[in-house]
Amino acid sequence: MTSKNLYFKLMREDWKNRLWAPALIALSSFFAYPVLLAFLAGKAYRDWNTAAEALEWFSKEAVNWISFENGVAVFFVVAVSLVCGLSSFYYLTSRNRVDFYHSLPVRRETLFLVHYVDGILMPAIPYALALAVSVIVCAANGVNPDVLCQTAVSAYVLHMIYYILCYTTVVIASMMTGHLVVGFFGSMVLMFYMPVAASLINSFFGSFFLSYYYPDQTSLLENCTRISPVMEYIHTVSLYGDQKPVVMAAATAVIASVVLAAAAVFLYKKRPSEAAGKAMAFAVSQPIIRILITVVAGLGIGDFFWSLQQSNGWMAFGVVCGSVISHCVIESIYHFDFRKLFSHKGQLAFSTIAALAILFSFRFDVFGYDTYLPSAGKVEYATADISGLNNWVSYGSVLENQEINGRNVPYVYESSSSEAYIAEHMQCTDVNTILNLAASGIEENRKRRAEWTQSGAREAAIAYEAADVTEDPEGESDNTRYTMATISYTLKRGRRIVRNYTINMTKNYELIKGLWKNEAFQKASYPILTADAGEMVNVRYRQSRSIGDRSLKDLTAEERSELLKTYQQEFTGMTLDQMKEEMPMGLIRFTTETDEKAIAWWNNREKRKNTDKDGWNYYYGEDIRDQDFYPVYPSFTKTIALLEQYGVSVKKEELSDKIISVTVRGYAPKTDSYQEITFTDPEEIKALGDMTRNERMLYYDPMYEEEDLTVEVTVADKTEKAEEEDSVENTYNSFFRKGEIPQIVKDRMGY
Repeated sequence: MTSKNLYFKLMREDWKNRLWAPALIALSSFFAYPVLLAFLAGKAYRDWNTAAEALEWFSKEAVNWISFENGVAVFFVVAVSLVCGLSSFYYLTSRNRVDFYHSLPVRRETLFLVHYVDGILMPAIPYALALAVSVIVCAANGVNPDVLCQTAVSAYVLHMIYYILCYTTVVIASMMTGHLVVGFFGSMVLMFYMPVAASLINSFFGSFFLSYYYPDQTSLLENCTRISPVMEYIHTVSLYGDQKPVVMAAATAVIASVVLAAAAVFLYKKRPSEAAGKAMAFAVSQPIIRILITVVAGLGIGDFFWSLQQSNGWMAFGVVCGSVISHCVIESIYHFDFRKLFSHKGQLAFSTIAALAILFSFRFDVFGYDTYLPSAGKVEYATADISGLNNWVSYGSVLENQEINGRNVPYVYESSSSEAYIAEHMQCTDVNTILNLAASGIEENRKRRAEWTQSGAREAAIAYEAADVTEDPEGESDNTRYTMATISYTLKRGRRIVRNYTINMTKNYELIKGLWKNEAFQKASYPILTADAGEMVNVRYRQSRSIGDRSLKDLTAEERSELLKTYQQEFTGMTLDQMKEEMPMGLIRFTTETDEKAIAWWNNREKRKNTDKDGWNYYYGEDIRDQDFYPVYPSFTKTIALLEQYGVSVKKEELSDKIISVTVRGYAPKTDSYQEITFTDPEEIKALGDMTRNERMLYYDPMYEEEDLTVEVTVADKTEKAEEEDSVENTYNSFFRKGEIPQIVKDRMGY
């Protein structure tokens, strides 16, 4: 009984000594929750026209503010964990206080428990009261109390779980240090060291590896980052709404808190009383922390200098500077004596060499990241996303009733990256073609790595990789075409490896042709080939120059199915050689019921601008009407015949007698200058050849190539709606095919 009484007496004494902490937390919570919500309630009923609109808006705001998703609360919780964690064991920084507490007739475990539990109760009680008052305030203003209570309880439990995790981490730092300021910095190290180190390593991948694929490293980055209690906290907040992952993450946090608390008790029992006032409580931890921080600092400064100069020498200089400066700072903290700046020179040398070794192993790809190529026998299946073949493909779908920036939008088009979609849907078991393509990419990377110099050739290499079409660096041909390819291998033991390569399309044309004919490649790269006719309710056709669609909504289900199957057959039968020679005549799209509703909603946007506060005014996303179109080539004779049968004219536009002028702009090699020539004479316009080709169609043809000239064609066309009501002129972009610049243009521009 005496022991129990002493326990509670110590708790009361601790609360008395630290009353400022719960008082400050209570005051902050009061203004952050009930006061703010009362203010928002008043604002809602002032700003909205009707009480119903005000209540709807305020209900959303109240639930969002109280919920676990509130990012401001995360910052508040982390800040409070620092304050309470450092103040709970502040007496450990004073020799007199330590002697007093350790002279009491109570076990160290009990003494630890008193201060540890108080540090949890001090924010827990005011936060609970603030939420309770908030619910009352919101309920008094018409918000459903049941929803508020559920949200508040869920938020309270989750925030307190992560508060305890962060708080216990700070307590660990307090156990390992003997000074308040050092304890604070120690807390920062424990909370953020791994995220910083992981981010640096991730940066090295991007800086030094030409075949680097960022999402491939997200698991490494996430796993390392989530070692940090703060980052794990933020990660769980991002998962909120998906119950199972949140529950799993919270359970993991509880287990981690228990383990850390046990470790803190162990350290407290082993902590010598004379450690009070010293920077570090345990001598054994000093070199470990010193080396870890010095290495990361050296890596960070080295990477910074590399980003500025792309120079090996400057990078090494940055590593040395970062290592020396961080080592000196740590030594001054450890000893509180500037004369000790260069103590432990051996550890400084070791840290510097380690940082140099790590950084230069990335710089020179010592472990063969860029040259990695598995043998065919080790690969279960492979995928390839070649941007030059599918730039125009929409990988996504229409979603209903999505919340965008706090507003409900009836229909949005949610895009998916081509890499993600193809990785999920493609399984090429004939991996030799993909491996050969990857081998070519590795060779291209080897050339580019050889180009790196201290004068900034790295920047030129990056620009070169990003280009789809460019001049070959070896001067082989001005017509050499390059593109980017994301290639992944799923090994038989289950591991998935992804690389990005620059691919010479001209050199590897036969390989790409073979890959194009692969059924698995086609079906994964072009979603229309796996579309279910039963889900389609309409067919839309878009002429080359028209921005409007011809809707074939009167077709029967059998006719739509026949048209879809016919198009799929002709598209899969298309060759890259044909794509080089042909231009699409138009575009076709097969739509679902949801697609049609979304298109109708989008078409009415102008009317809705003035009336729908939750819709168009607050959303500027991708135009749903322009998604999921596929090209119709002249060689698609069966598809064209069906379209004609169903009343769609697929004839090529005849504009020769409507052209008013043609303007050509571009670089002229002979004069070494930018030229702009306008042709207005009918005979000159006739000499220019076919000007009915629409540049927008090039977007849907992966192989067709045009000259690097801007061609604007102005026509007099009363059938088209002009930009101005009193005008009948329309201007659109055309082009000259690669290698087919008309002689009259060459003569006038100086080719």
